Amino acid sequence: MQTYIGPYGSVVTDYFDVELQLTESGGTVSGTLRAWNGASDQVYEVWGTVSGSTFYMTADYGWDGVNFLTPTYNLAIDGDTMFGSGSYVNVGVTITGTFDIEKEGFFAVGGLAPVVSGVSIALAIVAIVVASSAGASSAGARPGVAGSSGAGRPVPSQQWETGPGLQHGPLEQGTPLGGVGLHYPAPGPPERPLTEPERKALKAVTRSPRANAIGLAVMSAVMAILVNFVEEPVALVMPLFFGAVSLGTAFQARKVATSVGRALDRGTAADVRAVPSYRSGSWDLGAFQLSRDSSLRGVLVDGSPATVAVVPEARRVLGVNGVPLRKALELRPAPGFPQGLVPAVAPASAGAVVHGTEDLPPPPEDLEQRACPQCGHPLSGDVKFCETCGTRLRP
Repeated sequence: MQTYIGPYGSVVTDYFDVELQLTESGGTVSGTLRAWNGASDQVYEVWGTVSGSTFYMTADYGWDGVNFLTPTYNLAIDGDTMFGSGSYVNVGVTITGTFDIEKEGFFAVGGLAPVVSGVSIALAIVAIVVASSAGASSAGARPGVAGSSGAGRPVPSQQWETGPGLQHGPLEQGTPLGGVGLHYPAPGPPERPLTEPERKALKAVTRSPRANAIGLAVMSAVMAILVNFVEEPVALVMPLFFGAVSLGTAFQARKVATSVGRALDRGTAADVRAVPSYRSGSWDLGAFQLSRDSSLRGVLVDGSPATVAVVPEARRVLGVNGVPLRKALELRPAPGFPQGLVPAVAPASAGAVVHGTEDLPPPPEDLEQRACPQCGHPLSGDVKFCETCGTRLRP
């Protein structure tokens, strides 16, 4: 905006749209100033210095027939805005120019950065809401009492058996899985009530994914704010990336909380008999696997039969040989087994029950036989279970 006294003593005000393009080199700022309105469109050279938050800009408006017009404007820099004024004399008339301009581009008001910032913050807020709601899992049934699913009375003595000798490949109902006695379907519930330590460990499962989702969401929100002050194109990607990851993690936490709540409502666990085998950093228990964890040290022994307490609905292991684990461990199907095999140990979802050790075939009459009757593996010592497939050899 330019103001000056006109020929008849009145104040004249002219308005221009302007575009100021600047570069800095060695402390000196230079560039061009384009000014246009309906009557003209001119480009001028400008230069100057920045001191603190003030840009002292000199413009070269050319020769007016008497003087070179090189006014200096004091422009205050405030974030993405620059405003201020200055004056010059043109043919005896003092002209005052006032600037009020706004930075444009990716990293400025009206650019892409505010849009990215807003979207990222919105993603972060949704992720926090979803993750926070994932913490409200069901209180579940009381210890020692079956849940509300309508399952039969628990029979703690029954066990499901599995082991490394399981036959990999397609499964048919009623087909024995290897030589260790895992069958389904068969009558009779294999459930037992959750103990109080098991319930606590199961409830704690939701804490880690929920905390991860909220942490990523907070990081995304912080980056969304900082992106307005960092002029790097890659900075625009980071808050969106962390916002999307936090939202995905939040929905995963909600999914985990739903499965845990369902398991707590049932209030039961299943004991699986297995012969663990340790390889490649994980425990192979036949139909499913466990990742290496310090809480399993000394609890699971390679080749030694063990009873593993599992909660199929939540895909978690809560204890080994009657010893509660400090934290519930995630179980996953072993390679070659269908994804639905692990949840199938829940009778409510698959009607699947495994015969306990009392249903296994009797041991061979010839106890001096030194090979497993199931897999043919040579036996050493007075063992009660085959070291390879886990078949019971002696009562």
